[in-house]
Amino acid sequence: MKGKLMRKGVISLLLVVVLVMSSMTAFAADTAKQMSSTEFLALAENGTIELTEDIELTDKVEIRSDLTIDGNGYTISTPSTIKKTFEVYTSDVTFKDVTIENTYYDGRCIDTRTDDIALTLSGVTLKATGDASQPLTVGGSDPGTVTIDITDSTIETTSTGYAIIMWVPTNMTIDNSSITGWTTLYFKGAANSADTTGSVVTVKNSTLTGKNIIDETTSNNFGTVVFEDSGITLNIENSKVTSEATSTAAQIMFGMASGVTDNTINVSGMSELVVKGDNAVIGNEKDINNDIIIESATSNVEIPEEFISESTTVEKDPETGEYYVAIELTMTILVDGKEIEDGSYTVSAPKGYVFTEDDIKELNGLKEDLSDETLTLVGFYWDKDGKDAIVAGDTLTGDATLYVIAKTVDETPAPTPTPDTNTPGTGTTSPDTGDVSPVGLYVVILAAAVVAVGGFRMRKVVR
Repeated sequence: MKGKLMRKGVISLLLVVVLVMSSMTAFAADTAKQMSSTEFLALAENGTIELTEDIELTDKVEIRSDLTIDGNGYTISTPSTIKKTFEVYTSDVTFKDVTIENTYYDGRCIDTRTDDIALTLSGVTLKATGDASQPLTVGGSDPGTVTIDITDSTIETTSTGYAIIMWVPTNMTIDNSSITGWTTLYFKGAANSADTTGSVVTVKNSTLTGKNIIDETTSNNFGTVVFEDSGITLNIENSKVTSEATSTAAQIMFGMASGVTDNTINVSGMSELVVKGDNAVIGNEKDINNDIIIESATSNVEIPEEFISESTTVEKDPETGEYYVAIELTMTILVDGKEIEDGSYTVSAPKGYVFTEDDIKELNGLKEDLSDETLTLVGFYWDKDGKDAIVAGDTLTGDATLYVIAKTVDETPAPTPTPDTNTPGTGTTSPDTGDVSPVGLYVVILAAAVVAVGGFRMRKVVR
């Protein structure tokens, strides 16, 4: 009995040791490899560093020669004592398929330090969690322009941080990416640096999300995009911009500092402007020194008329409650090349709407459903001659006419022999078809077409 107890005790002890070793092994496998900046840069082969594991840098990396860092899905991190993960001093630097994390109070994942830099971020996540962090900082004091291309990437910071902050003139394109912070794009003025005058930033197929959680008694109002300098152009295409205020401080979607002038914001395509909270707004309607031009967009709040062109209007969808910059889409029926009486109908549609494959399938389905032995629905075209068919990718850039083209079916029966060809009044006859017939059928076609095409007007944009 004693031996059995001892045996069980030994086995139990061995099991505990094995479990502890296994957990230690697993923990070790999840621990990033520590590496100095010198060791990290020594990994470069032919101008490229390819990661094979997670890396924790023990000091800041200064990039002073052209370099590509291919993360292969791994993460580069720093301890909370390191303010900057990467400083860029050279002209051609690419980060791809990598996550860079920084936890310092005002930490920076990437900080450019001179002009004439070409920086590319592809499939990159920049995450800075300090209270006043700046994941991507376009810094330095040189007056030249920095060029930045961001695609398929995520840049995020806290609700008191600045996702992308620019201190020098910047030409930047952001495509299919997500930017989140207290402010997403922050154009600084000339304070201890060059200014951002002349910057051009284009945001496409992306999301900009700004959130203000601050009480106005402890901090100032802020914005999702903030301009503290003049002469800047921001283009937003097919993107979602959110301005949220959860406390008493205001969050302005497009905020202008006092005294700035000649800034232009162009919003186009199927962009979406979302305002959350009583203290959140799109922009200052009384600002006559800067231009917010909303060519096309939908919004959960009414879009101020001051921000749209005179040739368009703002409409509200009664079903969804959403507002949109509207144009007129006229549906016109042509039968045998002629417009029928009362054969036109106009619907309100969102400017910038892009027809999808599903839209075209829906329209093509009508051709068979609404054709019968008297009438054939040929299709939907942008011209009367039926040469320019509507296809996926077509965009409503302004008032337009869509032609519903149909043709009558020849109802003349084939000749049939008669029993007595000498009998008067017998033999073959050809009925008189007269004018195009059943107007009611044309109305049905028109109604169905309006349902198919007009019904798209407030569909949600999927990104």
